[in-house]
Amino acid sequence: YGKSTTATGIKGYALDNEPGIWFHSHPVLWGEEHTRVKYLMDNSFELASRVKELDPGAEIFGPASWGVAEFENLQFAPDWDEMNQGQYPNFVDYYLAKMKQQSESRADKKRLLDVLDLHWYPQATNDGVSPFDNGTDYATNKARMEMTRSLWDPTYVENTWIGQDPGKREQFLPFLPKMNQQINTYYPGTKFAISEYSYMGITHPSGGIAQADALGIFGKQSLYLATYWGGVDGYIKSGFDIYQNYDGNKIYNSGKDIEFYGYRTGTSVSLGFSYDLKLRSK
Repeated sequence: YGKSTTATGIKGYALDNEPGIWFHSHPVLWGEEHTRVKYLMDNSFELASRVKELDPGAEIFGPASWGVAEFENLQFAPDWDEMNQGQYPNFVDYYLAKMKQQSESRADKKRLLDVLDLHWYPQATNDGVSPFDNGTDYATNKARMEMTRSLWDPTYVENTWIGQDPGKREQFLPFLPKMNQQINTYYPGTKFAISEYSYMGITHPSGGIAQADALGIFGKQSLYLATYWGGVDGYIKSGFDIYQNYDGNKIYNSGKDIEFYGYRTGTSVSLGFSYDLKLRSK
């Protein structure tokens, strides 16, 4: 622990986690009303400013939104239309633009957002198949391995409520190129992280294939940081080991396209532990 410039210091801070669904995840503490845009932005500005005052070198991550419904309008925020006034196509764009404006309004011009932080999970298909479980039937395995293509491939159209909606597809798929495009438009220089993701399949080779594929895509697309959600066991561990320890002797894969820098860290009880990977394209 300590400042970000020290060997053991905290390098970055997440402003919060999945604020669009606090009414669902924390109803006792938050209540049943959807989070308002103004509330989230005002508190994000204040908290980010305080962190930068105490530790100027620490990175700020936000808003850690769970998925497309939150990316669109902060999960149907009651004041979305009032706050947005039709200026921005979606909440991610709005968030980036407002963070940029607030940062540039400061006397020191200090960035209040260093890393755009979003979550990404495969959604159930319109045929009722959910890759986001540990099912091992043929349809689930096939969907699990295919849906990593939504991270990068403009020719792939996933059979989900996202992929089959032209508006959502235009704004958010393929996910990594579209988010990088939005960053370049609304807050250039911001890094991009996926602080929660999982394709599951812990007991089936398809889980390891999807995991290994996702890591390769993250590196190729220059994702700054990715954090796997859940325990790294079974075939999920195999997906990591292909890059980090494929022969059991901790031999690291350092190919022509990607270098991986990895470390394991304890997290909350609900997550068990995660592997955080910083990826850099050559």
